[in-house]
Amino acid sequence: MNNMYSYVRSMFVVVIFLLLYIAIALNLYFIQIQQAPFFKHLGERQYNITTQIYPQRGCIYDRNNKPIAINKDSIAAFILPKTLQNKDDLLTFLKEHFPQAYQRFDQNKQKNFMFIKRNLSDEELALLEKNDHLEIKLLTESSRFYTNESLGTIIGITDYDNNGLFGLEQQYNSLLQGSPTTYRLKKDAKIKHFYFAKETTQTGVEPQPLQLTIDADLQFKYQTILSEAVQHYEAQDGGAIVMNPDTGEVIAMVSYPYFNPNDTKNLSLEETKNRPVTDCFETGSVVKVFAALAALEEEIVSVDEIIDCESTKETKLDNIRIRTVVPHGKLSFKDVIKFSNNIGIVKITKRLNTDLYDYYKLLGFGELSGIQITGEQKGFVNHPSN
Repeated sequence: MNNMYSYVRSMFVVVIFLLLYIAIALNLYFIQIQQAPFFKHLGERQYNITTQIYPQRGCIYDRNNKPIAINKDSIAAFILPKTLQNKDDLLTFLKEHFPQAYQRFDQNKQKNFMFIKRNLSDEELALLEKNDHLEIKLLTESSRFYTNESLGTIIGITDYDNNGLFGLEQQYNSLLQGSPTTYRLKKDAKIKHFYFAKETTQTGVEPQPLQLTIDADLQFKYQTILSEAVQHYEAQDGGAIVMNPDTGEVIAMVSYPYFNPNDTKNLSLEETKNRPVTDCFETGSVVKVFAALAALEEEIVSVDEIIDCESTKETKLDNIRIRTVVPHGKLSFKDVIKFSNNIGIVKITKRLNTDLYDYYKLLGFGELSGIQITGEQKGFVNHPSN
Protein backbone atom coordinates (compact mmCIF):
# COMPACT_ATOMS: atom_id res chain seq x y z
CA MET A 1 0.00 0.00 0.00
CA ASN A 2 2.86 2.34 0.87
CA ASN A 3 4.61 1.49 -2.40
CA MET A 4 1.44 2.27 -4.33
CA TYR A 5 1.11 5.58 -2.53
CA SER A 6 4.73 6.48 -3.26
CA TYR A 7 4.28 5.61 -6.94
CA VAL A 8 1.16 7.80 -7.27
CA ARG A 9 2.89 10.66 -5.50
CA SER A 10 5.94 10.37 -7.76
CA MET A 11 3.80 10.30 -10.87
CA PHE A 12 1.91 13.33 -9.63
CA VAL A 13 5.18 15.26 -9.18
CA VAL A 14 6.36 14.16 -12.64
CA VAL A 15 3.10 15.30 -14.23
CA ILE A 16 3.30 18.66 -12.43
CA PHE A 17 6.89 19.24 -13.65
CA LEU A 18 5.93 18.05 -17.12
CA LEU A 19 3.08 20.54 -17.25
CA LEU A 20 5.41 23.28 -16.04
CA TYR A 21 7.95 22.43 -18.75
CA ILE A 22 5.18 22.42 -21.35
CA ALA A 23 3.94 25.82 -20.11
CA ILE A 24 7.50 27.20 -20.23
CA ALA A 25 8.03 25.77 -23.70
CA LEU A 26 4.75 27.23 -24.93
CA ASN A 27 5.60 30.58 -23.38
CA LEU A 28 9.01 30.56 -25.04
CA TYR A 29 7.37 29.64 -28.34
CA PHE A 30 4.97 32.56 -28.12
CA ILE A 31 7.72 34.97 -27.07
CA GLN A 32 10.44 33.84 -29.47
CA ILE A 33 8.31 32.77 -32.44
CA GLN A 34 4.84 34.26 -32.32
CA GLN A 35 5.75 37.62 -30.72
CA ALA A 36 9.26 37.93 -32.15
CA PRO A 37 8.37 40.86 -34.47
CA PHE A 38 6.82 42.78 -31.56
CA PHE A 39 9.85 42.42 -29.28
CA LYS A 40 12.24 43.07 -32.13
CA HIS A 41 10.39 46.34 -32.87
CA LEU A 42 10.40 47.22 -29.17
CA GLY A 43 14.14 46.64 -28.98
CA GLU A 44 14.76 48.76 -32.05
CA ARG A 45 12.73 51.58 -30.54
CA GLN A 46 14.74 51.42 -27.32
CA TYR A 47 18.23 51.05 -28.77
CA ASN A 48 17.98 52.20 -32.39
CA ILE A 49 17.54 55.96 -32.71
CA THR A 50 16.96 57.92 -35.93
CA THR A 51 18.05 61.55 -35.93
CA GLN A 52 18.33 64.33 -38.50
CA ILE A 53 21.06 66.97 -38.61
CA TYR A 54 20.42 70.12 -40.59
CA PRO A 55 23.33 71.98 -42.21
CA GLN A 56 23.96 75.66 -41.58
CA ARG A 57 21.67 77.83 -43.73
CA GLY A 58 23.30 79.33 -46.82
CA CYS A 59 24.46 82.93 -46.51
CA ILE A 60 23.25 85.81 -48.69
CA TYR A 61 25.77 88.22 -50.22
CA ASP A 62 25.53 91.55 -52.03
CA ARG A 63 27.11 92.23 -55.44
CA ASN A 64 30.52 92.88 -53.81
CA ASN A 65 30.46 89.58 -51.85
CA LYS A 66 29.64 91.41 -48.65
CA PRO A 67 27.62 89.11 -46.34
CA ILE A 68 24.18 90.54 -45.61
CA ALA A 69 22.47 87.46 -44.10
CA ILE A 70 24.64 85.19 -41.96
CA ASN A 71 24.26 82.53 -39.26
CA LYS A 72 24.92 82.99 -35.57
CA ASP A 73 24.38 80.92 -32.45
CA SER A 74 21.36 81.72 -30.32
CA ILE A 75 20.37 80.29 -26.94
CA ALA A 76 17.04 78.62 -26.20
CA ALA A 77 15.68 77.69 -22.76
CA PHE A 78 13.64 74.51 -22.25
CA ILE A 79 12.26 72.19 -19.57
CA LEU A 80 11.32 68.50 -19.32
CA PRO A 81 7.74 68.71 -17.96
CA LYS A 82 7.25 64.99 -17.15
CA THR A 83 10.36 64.77 -14.96
CA LEU A 84 10.14 68.02 -13.01
CA GLN A 85 11.31 67.82 -9.39
CA ASN A 86 10.41 71.34 -8.21
CA LYS A 87 7.38 72.16 -10.31
CA ASP A 88 5.93 74.76 -7.95
CA ASP A 89 9.17 76.77 -7.81
CA LEU A 90 9.50 76.57 -11.57
CA LEU A 91 5.94 77.77 -12.22
CA THR A 92 6.41 80.70 -9.85
CA PHE A 93 9.56 81.68 -11.75
CA LEU A 94 7.89 81.31 -15.15
CA LYS A 95 4.80 83.28 -14.09
CA GLU A 96 6.99 86.23 -13.08
CA HIS A 97 9.60 86.24 -15.86
CA PHE A 98 8.20 84.16 -18.78
CA PRO A 99 4.39 84.50 -18.60
CA GLN A 100 3.82 83.08 -22.09
CA ALA A 101 5.63 79.86 -21.17
CA TYR A 102 3.64 79.75 -17.92
CA GLN A 103 0.40 79.90 -19.90
CA ARG A 104 1.56 77.07 -22.19
CA PHE A 105 2.62 74.77 -19.36
CA ASP A 106 -0.77 73.12 -18.73
CA GLN A 107 -0.99 72.07 -22.38
CA ASN A 108 2.50 70.54 -22.24
CA LYS A 109 2.75 69.16 -18.71
CA GLN A 110 2.57 65.53 -19.91
CA LYS A 111 5.20 66.03 -22.60
CA ASN A 112 8.88 65.20 -22.44
CA PHE A 113 10.04 68.55 -23.80
CA MET A 114 8.87 72.17 -23.86
CA PHE A 115 10.59 75.35 -24.97
CA ILE A 116 10.39 78.23 -22.50
CA LYS A 117 11.72 80.69 -25.07
CA ARG A 118 14.01 80.59 -28.06
CA ASN A 119 16.52 83.18 -29.22
CA LEU A 120 16.95 84.61 -25.73
CA SER A 121 18.05 88.21 -25.35
CA ASP A 122 21.20 89.05 -23.37
CA GLU A 123 19.02 90.29 -20.51
CA GLU A 124 16.97 87.06 -20.43
CA LEU A 125 20.10 84.93 -20.56
CA ALA A 126 21.64 86.93 -17.68
CA LEU A 127 18.42 86.45 -15.68
CA LEU A 128 18.53 82.66 -16.13
CA GLU A 129 22.22 82.48 -15.26
CA LYS A 130 21.64 84.58 -12.15
CA ASN A 131 18.76 82.42 -10.89
CA ASP A 132 20.40 79.15 -12.02
CA HIS A 133 17.13 77.19 -11.82
CA LEU A 134 17.95 73.48 -11.96
CA GLU A 135 14.84 72.61 -13.98
CA ILE A 136 15.69 75.03 -16.82
CA LYS A 137 18.13 73.79 -19.46
CA LEU A 138 19.84 75.80 -22.19
CA LEU A 139 20.28 74.77 -25.81
CA THR A 140 22.45 76.33 -28.52
CA GLU A 141 20.69 76.77 -31.87
CA SER A 142 21.53 78.34 -35.21
CA SER A 143 19.69 81.57 -36.07
CA ARG A 144 19.88 84.32 -38.66
CA PHE A 145 21.60 87.70 -38.35
CA TYR A 146 21.23 90.53 -40.88
CA THR A 147 24.01 93.07 -41.28
CA ASN A 148 21.95 95.80 -42.98
CA GLU A 149 18.57 96.91 -41.60
CA SER A 150 17.51 98.55 -44.86
CA LEU A 151 17.51 95.18 -46.65
CA GLY A 152 14.73 93.70 -44.50
CA THR A 153 11.97 94.40 -47.03
CA ILE A 154 13.95 92.55 -49.73
CA ILE A 155 15.53 89.66 -47.84
CA GLY A 156 12.73 88.99 -45.35
CA ILE A 157 13.30 86.90 -42.22
CA THR A 158 13.28 83.31 -40.97
CA ASP A 159 11.37 81.72 -38.10
CA TYR A 160 12.89 79.99 -35.05
CA ASP A 161 13.47 76.83 -37.10
CA ASN A 162 15.31 78.81 -39.79
CA ASN A 163 12.52 78.52 -42.37
CA GLY A 164 12.02 81.58 -44.56
CA LEU A 165 8.85 83.52 -43.72
CA PHE A 166 8.79 86.08 -46.53
CA GLY A 167 11.07 87.88 -48.97
CA LEU A 168 14.04 86.15 -50.56
CA GLU A 169 14.45 83.97 -47.45
CA GLN A 170 11.09 82.36 -48.27
CA GLN A 171 11.37 82.48 -52.06
CA TYR A 172 14.72 80.63 -52.05
CA ASN A 173 14.14 78.68 -48.85
CA SER A 174 14.86 75.23 -50.31
CA LEU A 175 18.09 76.49 -51.91
CA LEU A 176 19.31 78.25 -48.75
CA GLN A 177 18.18 75.51 -46.35
CA GLY A 178 19.34 72.39 -48.18
CA SER A 179 18.07 69.15 -46.67
CA PRO A 180 19.09 67.26 -43.50
CA THR A 181 21.22 64.13 -43.29
CA THR A 182 19.44 61.25 -41.54
CA TYR A 183 21.45 58.96 -39.22
CA ARG A 184 20.54 55.69 -37.48
CA LEU A 185 22.30 55.38 -34.10
CA LYS A 186 22.59 52.28 -31.90
CA LYS A 187 22.50 53.07 -28.20
CA ASP A 188 24.20 51.01 -25.51
CA ALA A 189 21.60 49.38 -23.22
CA LYS A 190 23.37 50.37 -20.02
CA ILE A 191 24.72 53.85 -20.82
CA LYS A 192 22.05 56.14 -22.19
CA HIS A 193 24.32 58.64 -23.94
CA PHE A 194 26.83 56.25 -25.57
CA TYR A 195 26.32 55.30 -29.20
CA PHE A 196 28.46 52.48 -30.55
CA ALA A 197 27.23 52.52 -34.16
CA LYS A 198 26.27 55.31 -36.57
CA GLU A 199 24.83 54.69 -40.02
CA THR A 200 23.89 57.31 -42.62
CA THR A 201 20.50 56.33 -44.02
CA GLN A 202 19.90 59.42 -46.18
CA THR A 203 22.50 61.95 -47.27
CA GLY A 204 21.32 65.55 -47.15
CA VAL A 205 21.79 68.30 -49.71
CA GLU A 206 24.20 71.10 -48.87
CA PRO A 207 22.63 74.58 -48.85
CA GLN A 208 23.65 77.07 -51.52
CA PRO A 209 24.57 80.74 -50.97
CA LEU A 210 22.64 83.50 -52.71
CA GLN A 211 24.25 86.53 -54.32
CA LEU A 212 22.22 89.64 -55.15
CA THR A 213 22.79 92.53 -57.54
CA ILE A 214 22.18 94.86 -54.58
CA ASP A 215 25.03 97.03 -53.32
CA ALA A 216 24.62 97.00 -49.52
CA ASP A 217 26.43 100.34 -49.04
CA LEU A 218 24.29 102.11 -51.65
CA GLN A 219 21.19 100.46 -50.19
CA PHE A 220 21.99 102.01 -46.81
CA LYS A 221 22.72 105.40 -48.39
CA TYR A 222 19.46 105.55 -50.37
CA GLN A 223 17.45 104.28 -47.40
CA THR A 224 18.72 107.30 -45.46
CA ILE A 225 17.88 109.68 -48.33
CA LEU A 226 14.38 108.20 -48.76
CA SER A 227 13.63 108.28 -45.02
CA GLU A 228 14.68 111.92 -44.78
CA ALA A 229 12.57 112.84 -47.83
CA VAL A 230 9.44 111.08 -46.53
CA GLN A 231 9.77 112.73 -43.12
CA HIS A 232 10.53 116.15 -44.63
CA TYR A 233 7.46 116.12 -46.87
CA GLU A 234 5.33 114.36 -44.22
CA ALA A 235 4.43 111.56 -46.63
CA GLN A 236 2.87 108.29 -45.52
CA ASP A 237 5.28 106.03 -47.38
CA GLY A 238 7.80 105.98 -50.20
CA GLY A 239 10.05 103.84 -52.34
CA ALA A 240 13.08 104.22 -54.60
CA ILE A 241 15.00 102.04 -57.06
CA VAL A 242 18.55 102.46 -58.35
CA MET A 243 19.23 100.50 -61.54
CA ASN A 244 22.02 99.94 -64.02
CA PRO A 245 20.41 101.20 -67.26
CA ASP A 246 22.66 99.01 -69.43
CA THR A 247 21.91 95.68 -67.73
CA GLY A 248 18.70 96.29 -65.79
CA GLU A 249 20.40 95.17 -62.57
CA VAL A 250 18.79 96.54 -59.42
CA ILE A 251 21.55 98.17 -57.37
CA ALA A 252 19.33 99.42 -54.54
CA MET A 253 15.64 99.08 -53.73
CA VAL A 254 14.41 100.86 -50.63
CA SER A 255 11.05 101.30 -48.91
CA TYR A 256 9.63 103.48 -46.18
CA PRO A 257 8.47 102.49 -43.66
CA TYR A 258 10.88 99.62 -43.19
CA PHE A 259 11.92 97.38 -40.30
CA ASN A 260 14.95 95.94 -38.53
CA PRO A 261 15.03 92.21 -39.42
CA ASN A 262 16.98 91.51 -36.22
CA ASP A 263 14.18 92.91 -34.04
CA THR A 264 10.71 91.76 -35.11
CA LYS A 265 8.84 91.81 -31.80
CA ASN A 266 6.34 94.48 -32.84
CA LEU A 267 6.55 93.97 -36.59
CA SER A 268 3.56 95.14 -38.63
CA LEU A 269 2.58 94.04 -42.13
CA GLU A 270 2.98 97.57 -43.52
CA GLU A 271 6.64 97.62 -42.51
CA THR A 272 7.41 94.41 -44.41
CA LYS A 273 6.16 95.62 -47.81
CA ASN A 274 8.73 96.01 -50.56
CA ARG A 275 6.86 99.03 -51.96
CA PRO A 276 8.60 99.48 -55.31
CA VAL A 277 7.50 95.94 -56.15
CA THR A 278 4.20 95.43 -54.34
CA ASP A 279 2.52 98.84 -54.77
CA CYS A 280 0.94 100.36 -57.88
CA PHE A 281 1.16 104.10 -58.57
CA GLU A 282 -0.33 106.49 -61.07
CA THR A 283 2.61 107.57 -63.16
CA GLY A 284 1.80 111.30 -63.24
CA SER A 285 4.04 113.65 -65.21
CA VAL A 286 6.81 111.08 -65.64
CA VAL A 287 4.66 109.37 -68.27
CA LYS A 288 5.12 112.44 -70.52
CA VAL A 289 8.62 111.14 -71.29
CA PHE A 290 7.22 107.90 -72.71
CA ALA A 291 4.52 109.74 -74.68
CA ALA A 292 7.25 111.96 -76.15
CA LEU A 293 9.31 108.86 -77.01
CA ALA A 294 6.34 107.37 -78.90
CA ALA A 295 5.71 110.64 -80.77
CA LEU A 296 9.37 110.96 -81.83
CA GLU A 297 9.51 107.30 -82.84
CA GLU A 298 6.45 107.77 -85.07
CA GLU A 299 8.01 110.98 -86.47
CA ILE A 300 4.83 112.98 -85.92
CA VAL A 301 6.82 115.72 -84.17
CA SER A 302 10.38 116.98 -83.98
CA VAL A 303 12.16 118.21 -80.87
CA ASP A 304 12.20 121.75 -82.25
CA GLU A 305 8.58 121.97 -83.45
CA ILE A 306 6.78 124.91 -81.83
CA ILE A 307 3.68 123.96 -79.86
CA ASP A 308 1.07 126.55 -78.82
CA CYS A 309 0.40 125.97 -75.10
CA GLU A 310 -2.17 128.82 -75.14
CA SER A 311 -0.70 130.85 -72.23
CA THR A 312 -3.30 129.43 -69.85
CA LYS A 313 -3.60 127.00 -66.97
CA GLU A 314 -6.78 125.46 -68.35
CA THR A 315 -8.27 124.77 -71.76
CA LYS A 316 -10.58 122.35 -73.53
CA LEU A 317 -9.57 119.89 -76.22
CA ASP A 318 -12.41 117.84 -77.76
CA ASN A 319 -14.60 119.03 -74.85
CA ILE A 320 -12.17 117.51 -72.33
CA ARG A 321 -10.81 119.97 -69.76
CA ILE A 322 -6.99 120.01 -69.63
CA ARG A 323 -5.15 121.69 -66.77
CA THR A 324 -1.48 122.50 -66.30
CA VAL A 325 0.34 123.97 -63.33
CA VAL A 326 2.26 126.84 -64.97
CA PRO A 327 0.90 128.59 -68.09
CA HIS A 328 3.18 128.86 -71.11
CA GLY A 329 2.83 130.39 -74.54
CA LYS A 330 4.58 128.87 -77.54
CA LEU A 331 7.24 126.28 -76.66
CA SER A 332 9.44 123.93 -78.63
CA PHE A 333 8.50 120.32 -78.11
CA LYS A 334 11.62 119.69 -76.04
CA ASP A 335 10.60 122.60 -73.78
CA VAL A 336 7.07 121.21 -73.49
CA ILE A 337 8.69 118.15 -71.91
CA LYS A 338 11.22 120.24 -69.98
CA PHE A 339 8.52 122.40 -68.36
CA SER A 340 6.02 119.50 -68.14
CA ASN A 341 3.22 121.43 -69.81
CA ASN A 342 0.09 119.28 -69.94
CA ILE A 343 -1.64 121.25 -72.72
CA GLY A 344 1.34 120.93 -75.05
CA ILE A 345 1.85 117.21 -74.50
CA VAL A 346 -1.86 116.45 -74.96
CA LYS A 347 -1.86 118.22 -78.34
CA ILE A 348 1.02 116.00 -79.51
CA THR A 349 -0.25 112.71 -78.08
CA LYS A 350 -3.60 113.30 -79.79
CA ARG A 351 -1.71 112.85 -83.06
CA LEU A 352 -0.76 109.33 -81.92
CA ASN A 353 -4.39 108.36 -81.39
CA THR A 354 -4.60 104.72 -80.14
CA ASP A 355 -0.97 104.05 -81.09
CA LEU A 356 -0.04 105.60 -77.71
CA TYR A 357 -1.59 102.60 -75.92
CA ASP A 358 0.45 100.21 -78.09
CA TYR A 359 3.66 102.03 -77.20
CA TYR A 360 2.87 101.91 -73.48
CA LYS A 361 2.37 98.15 -73.78
CA LEU A 362 5.58 97.76 -75.79
CA LEU A 363 7.47 99.63 -73.08
CA GLY A 364 6.23 97.13 -70.49
CA PHE A 365 3.53 99.10 -68.71
CA GLY A 366 0.88 96.77 -67.32
CA GLU A 367 3.22 93.75 -67.44
CA LEU A 368 5.42 92.01 -64.89
CA SER A 369 9.02 93.15 -65.12
CA GLY A 370 10.53 89.69 -64.56
CA ILE A 371 12.36 90.73 -61.39
CA GLN A 372 13.02 87.68 -59.22
CA ILE A 373 11.07 88.91 -56.21
CA THR A 374 7.63 87.62 -55.29
CA GLY A 375 4.62 89.88 -54.77
CA GLU A 376 5.16 92.11 -57.79
CA GLN A 377 2.07 93.94 -59.03
CA LYS A 378 1.94 94.55 -62.78
CA GLY A 379 -0.56 97.40 -62.71
CA PHE A 380 -2.59 98.17 -65.82
CA VAL A 381 -2.89 100.58 -68.73
CA ASN A 382 -6.39 101.70 -69.59
CA HIS A 383 -7.43 100.46 -73.05
CA PRO A 384 -8.51 103.14 -75.57
CA SER A 385 -11.98 101.58 -75.70
CA ASN A 386 -12.43 102.68 -72.09
